[in-house]
Amino acid sequence: MKDGRYIITALLLIALPLAVLAKGEADDWAKAQKKGTIQAYDEHLKNYPRGTYSEQAKREASRLSGPELQNSASRCDSLFPRVFYYSVSASGAPVVSGAAVSSSLDKAAGCMGMAKSIGKDDRPHAAAGLLDSRSSLVQMNVQGVGVREVINLDLVLLEIENEVIMDAYDETVKCKNQSAWVDTPKSEVFKCSRPHQEVQARMAQAMSDQLKYDFANVSSVPDENFRMGFWKEVNGMCRWLVLEQMGPAFGLYADAKNAMAREPNKNIAGKIEDVSIKLAGTGKPTGGFR
Repeated sequence: MKDGRYIITALLLIALPLAVLAKGEADDWAKAQKKGTIQAYDEHLKNYPRGTYSEQAKREASRLSGPELQNSASRCDSLFPRVFYYSVSASGAPVVSGAAVSSSLDKAAGCMGMAKSIGKDDRPHAAAGLLDSRSSLVQMNVQGVGVREVINLDLVLLEIENEVIMDAYDETVKCKNQSAWVDTPKSEVFKCSRPHQEVQARMAQAMSDQLKYDFANVSSVPDENFRMGFWKEVNGMCRWLVLEQMGPAFGLYADAKNAMAREPNKNIAGKIEDVSIKLAGTGKPTGGFR
């Protein structure tokens, strides 16, 4: 009998915090519904990615995303990556036309500093949504969406991924300096820094895959101004510490050289050569930021 009471008590102790958590989620969902904005639904989804109301949150945010897509792109809004996600892939299929996708990406690709305007804690969330959207655009063959749109999306995404990698680096530095008075044991540094280094590795691989795709396909875009603009953007990105490491580590300079051979415009080919030289780097890559 005594054992039975212990079992009942143990079950109650388990059930109580679960009930509290469920009520907290329900209360937060009610608040999100009351606000009724994309940002509110997105915040709920970020806090409860596999929660009771996650699918409803996606549906509501997707429903609102269509009218907001062009506005958020025109304003270079920090919420644009999430609006784009809800417009294109959150519901399993785009809720906007291919023309709307193309127009919004043309605008967003010209935004300078959008990645820095996104809060540090929100950047991985923004990157995840755009990576999902990118996969959808490549696989779905949406009418009116092609190589140009994917490349424009990459220009937005690459900046965010670069910031995520540098944010992760900052966290690894903190891991090494947890105490101002004594050295942090190596085992603790490793345990603390490993998740951040894994983030760096995932983001770097994604950046490499995107650039390889862009380099291989940009010559198929008929608009010479677009192609020149793309290579100018990449040339500027070569100043990033991340690309200084990635260029030689992932062999991106070879992909740029192959792109140069495919480019019929001599002026654009000259810009690609500048890029390939910078991506070749100097010396041996150190293997990331640790």
